[in-house]
Amino acid sequence: MARDYGITMECVGHFHEYYPGFALDAETVRRLGECGASIDLDFYHYFTEKQEREA
Repeated sequence: MARDYGITMECVGHFHEYYPGFALDAETVRRLGECGASIDLDFYHYFTEKQEREA
């Protein structure tokens, strides 16, 4: 189906202080690949002014 319709799994994360990480287990990756789906990951980390000064 994904090959016919161009299916993409999109994940967006907006983080302000803590990034908990991101993981896909092997079964999920296998199933996405099996159906030809692509994955688009966008992660954004927002700094406070204090964090910006300390960086």
